[in-house]
Amino acid sequence: MMWSVYKVAALILLSALSKGQLPEDDFRIINRQDLLTTDHSDVFEDSSSGSFSQLLFDVARDQVIVGARDALYRLSLRGLGVLERADWLAPSSKIKMCQMKGQTEEDCHNYIKVLLLHGHKLFACGTHAFSPVCSWRE
Repeated sequence: MMWSVYKVAALILLSALSKGQLPEDDFRIINRQDLLTTDHSDVFEDSSSGSFSQLLFDVARDQVIVGARDALYRLSLRGLGVLERADWLAPSSKIKMCQMKGQTEEDCHNYIKVLLLHGHKLFACGTHAFSPVCSWRE
């Protein structure tokens, strides 16, 4: 569960670093020690899902969209409270086909890989048990 917190923090840091070199005194960087000493009042965890791999910040609406394994989350930027959760599972027929092709059970889920905001609509794509699917969501 604690790994989820580190993964989210690491994704934020990696996205910042990929845009160029950041100065050492940049307030946007949170070191590991600071994470360990915080009071953890703003932590998002969900043991029923995992692989929180995609983040989309929607500052205008004060929310962050999180793509995970088999689910999408809409969280408040203030406090990281869950505003909405949408399960997005691959159908059992796709999962069986995925496993028949030699993939592991763990690999045959719907891992969200793309999140894009266009106005009030969200474009999301997932692996869908190795049968990729994209969808527009309100």
